[in-house]
Amino acid sequence: LAASDQASADFARSRLVNRVDQWEKRRTTLLGMNKSLAYEKIRDRSTHGPLMRGAEMGERGRAADEAPFIVANSMREVQPEINLLVSPDPARLHWVKPASAPDWIAVSRDGDR
Repeated sequence: LAASDQASADFARSRLVNRVDQWEKRRTTLLGMNKSLAYEKIRDRSTHGPLMRGAEMGERGRAADEAPFIVANSMREVQPEINLLVSPDPARLHWVKPASAPDWIAVSRDGDR
């Protein structure tokens, strides 16, 4: 079991089932249009339909027969943003360890702790 509790496992399972259902629905829709399912950008939309589309497309104006999965094109779209303030004055620096953060030890450039 990859989850720490049954509720988390059930949530993950329902998300996975939902994704497989969307995939199957997309495949069925394309078969009804005499098209094959493709995974990346395609040139001939008359014979193929994509499963995924770039995040830059967003949800705006999405037609019902378009690719259901939005995927990131770079790590900038995957990694959450953080606010980081840096000061040369150590007295002005402040850090609060998040409750879920793992312990770590800072190591200097010469390897001393």
